[in-house]
Amino acid sequence: MNRVLRKTAFLFDLDGTLVDSSRLHEKAYREALSEHAPALLEGFDYESLKGKSTEESFRGLGIVEAGALEALASGKQRRYRAAVEAGELRLMPGSREMLEFLQRRRKRLFVVTGGSRRSTDAALDCHGNSRLLRRCHRRG
Repeated sequence: MNRVLRKTAFLFDLDGTLVDSSRLHEKAYREALSEHAPALLEGFDYESLKGKSTEESFRGLGIVEAGALEALASGKQRRYRAAVEAGELRLMPGSREMLEFLQRRRKRLFVVTGGSRRSTDAALDCHGNSRLLRRCHRRG
């Protein structure tokens, strides 16, 4: 523990480390597919999409036409942000305590993510998490 506390800065991934977003992402994918490509719902496996961008994920599902790709990607992202803004996003167990512990020791905390800027901002601003997560430094 002493070795950890000698560090002055800490990087935290957002999705899956600080916030439990998988359920909301999967729901948003399923809703977008249901509206625009319902045949793809059979056999849909969100686990295989984790870590990929939304457009990359839909391309991997066989969506190549630009209009369909745009409709699916924007629909999925819109649904995810709406769920976040509705207060459905939750912190991962222990993340609040870890961040507060490090903040009390005046450590520099950073949030890193591969998520889009708009979805990341929505997660950082969501009710209940804003004060804690916004204290982490952001760049970009």
